[in-house]
Amino acid sequence: MKALPEGWEVKPFAECINKEVSSNKLKIPQSKFLDEGKYAIIDQSVEFIAGYTDDSSKIFKDDLPVVIFGDHTKIFKFIDFPFALGADGTKILVPKKDILNPKYFYFYLKGLRIENHGYSRHYKFLKENQILLPPLPTQKKIAAILEKADQLKEWRKEADRLTDEFLKSTFLEMFGDPGNNPKGWEVKKLGEVCISIKDGPHVSPNYVEEGIPFISVHNIINGFFDLSDLKYISFDDHKQFCKRCKPEKGDVLYSKGGTTGIAKRIDIDFEFSIWVHLALLKFSKEIINPIFFESCLNSNYCKLQAKRYTRGIANRDLVLNQMAKLKIIVPPLIIQEDFAQIVEKIEPMQQIQKQSKQQIENLFNALMQQAFKGELAC
Repeated sequence: MKALPEGWEVKPFAECINKEVSSNKLKIPQSKFLDEGKYAIIDQSVEFIAGYTDDSSKIFKDDLPVVIFGDHTKIFKFIDFPFALGADGTKILVPKKDILNPKYFYFYLKGLRIENHGYSRHYKFLKENQILLPPLPTQKKIAAILEKADQLKEWRKEADRLTDEFLKSTFLEMFGDPGNNPKGWEVKKLGEVCISIKDGPHVSPNYVEEGIPFISVHNIINGFFDLSDLKYISFDDHKQFCKRCKPEKGDVLYSKGGTTGIAKRIDIDFEFSIWVHLALLKFSKEIINPIFFESCLNSNYCKLQAKRYTRGIANRDLVLNQMAKLKIIVPPLIIQEDFAQIVEKIEPMQQIQKQSKQQIENLFNALMQQAFKGELAC
């Protein structure tokens, strides 16, 4: 290990925090979560705030700020306001503030690569590790730098959200809520508008190092194809799979396994095959515009239908004959194309935002590495 800067030291995790707080008397069952209330409920979910409560007897308000750790999810949250705790497996970590700055503690924990120790054993991993401790003034300096970089990530996320909301509000303004259909558009089932509804092969393919891309649900993220982790199949397998369904530009992919009801039009030019958990929708472009079709399928109205028709708990599946029953609105093609032109003007901006998000993420990760090697603030 590289020699530490003067004044830096390493201490066991247990010596840097007061006894962790995870008392059941603080915890509020999910059935009692409110949509609004005086106090926020913090649990191990991805959402920063899981719900609200008015029960002041359940509030943790001493020794703030603290770090919340989801033992199952490995998610850390920095909390500097009175709150209630929700869900088992969530712990309140109270740093010893005479040696450990809470925000530095938060970023240090976020920078750890926590090994997977199975259900509810990730906290054990923390307790068996050590914490790198610069002098307190240096900790505060490091925390301030990382906080600014972290804020850039939040601003980028908010800009992405606003762009997405703009497109959703434009859709509603032009077509109304498909569920209420206030403009009286024609309503048809997918089985009526689609020429073909097929899914990928029902056998596990043999993957190869180089070949034809094999796309699954995991390659569709936030409305874009994510090709960073592609798998490949042989040309012969691809040729065989295409006998069942051949993806082509302008078709729409629709998720039918795992997370169901996610649509993505094909806007890439190379050949590929799809996994069984994706359906391929082929339709007449003289009736449905692909961009409109994608947006309509991703509306709450269609997502609720997809959820209703999905079967299974552990292995969730939206089978093709049920998928064909989904209803969509079918406005005149000329209005669909007007909407598509707006989306096509926004999408280049979204691509730039996507690249910017990755650059900010790379910057933040680089700063994290420098910070905890003693190279950021000495």
